[in-house]
Amino acid sequence: VLDVAIKVRERAVPLRVHGERMFYKSLSGIAIGPAAPFERKLLAYERAYGGASDDWSVVEHRNPSGVGVAKQKSDLVDRPAPQIESPARPYSGPGDDPEPVGFGAIMTHWSPRKELVGTYDEAWIKGRMPLPPRDFDDRFWNVAHPSLQFEAPLVAGDAISITGMTLDRFVFNLPALPLRIRGRFDGRPNHEVRPAIDTVLIEPSRRRFEVIARQSFPIG
Repeated sequence: VLDVAIKVRERAVPLRVHGERMFYKSLSGIAIGPAAPFERKLLAYERAYGGASDDWSVVEHRNPSGVGVAKQKSDLVDRPAPQIESPARPYSGPGDDPEPVGFGAIMTHWSPRKELVGTYDEAWIKGRMPLPPRDFDDRFWNVAHPSLQFEAPLVAGDAISITGMTLDRFVFNLPALPLRIRGRFDGRPNHEVRPAIDTVLIEPSRRRFEVIARQSFPIG
């Protein structure tokens, strides 16, 4: 088992990573077997708590690709158990329902993003299409796991550190972005702004990160 963490500003988000482990039938019920040794592990949602029953009647919408969800506990026997969990809220076994954790992007059809997309009904088709529904929430565009979303935008100089994913810590500060975006609409004067940092993509094994900046303009 190994603990890894991302720290952004003063917020630290840890994960506990186990070697491969399986559900098995014990004298007291369905249990999790010991974890196998490992040197490298892919931090993917497929290895965290989640998933669906074989007939898809039970689905963990926060992570449909994970493991640990079943219609009956006995269905889990000889199947992979979650290998990625929160140290503060570890997965205790079949029937447990912790929040799925991870550092990757959240798919558009997963919770909590899908609840923010708005209502696409007959009224939308008749009176709003192709514009987004009136109850569309801009937070839908945030792809980060909820634990790594921030109310205030990241800014140049913010410190980010990665622990446990490489032989030594990967530490960097967000760079200054000397960018300006100029927009013009319907002959009005140019509107010039400095774009805000929207998303940071980190590849610790390559000691590389990408910064995405974004700006929108009202067009009436």
